[in-house]
Amino acid sequence: MWSEFVSAEMLDQRVWPRAAAVAERLWSTADVDDVGDMYRRLDATSRRLELEGLEHRSGPRRMLARLAHDRPLPPLEAFGHLPEAFRIVQVADQAGVDFVKTSTGFAPSGATHDDLRLMRANTSPHVQVKAAGGVRTLDALLDVMNLGVTRIGATATEAMILDFRARKAGLAPATTATAETGGY
Repeated sequence: MWSEFVSAEMLDQRVWPRAAAVAERLWSTADVDDVGDMYRRLDATSRRLELEGLEHRSGPRRMLARLAHDRPLPPLEAFGHLPEAFRIVQVADQAGVDFVKTSTGFAPSGATHDDLRLMRANTSPHVQVKAAGGVRTLDALLDVMNLGVTRIGATATEAMILDFRARKAGLAPATTATAETGGY
């Protein structure tokens, strides 16, 4: 399993839902393609996992409580149920979060400039914005920083650092396989 950060508290919510979804696809025949029915079956599996003691549903609530700094949780709990991205970041801001980030793994692409502009425009100045996915070069990093991003999630960090050092020394940008093939 790969993730930007996984603590013991987050392990259940990172591993088990994904493992169940993969198993669902592998165990199903090719003609099984009813997404709604898949979610129904995954929900049943999730309930069984909870009965076995996994905390993939209850763990996030404890983490939200910490993010909200002991403020009421309903605004943060509504976070995943709102259709408009700008409302999501506004709700997160009102709940008192320290940062918001773009989604990886569930979206067709990494952070877009439009997403980042929207997030920056709809949060208070103290809320940091993280671009997760899509930032694979030093130029891309500088571009998103100019949009107000203060954090990134990237697998091409080494290539960006080498490029920065080369530019600072007045040399041609350094290239590595990571920079050429991208991160996510």
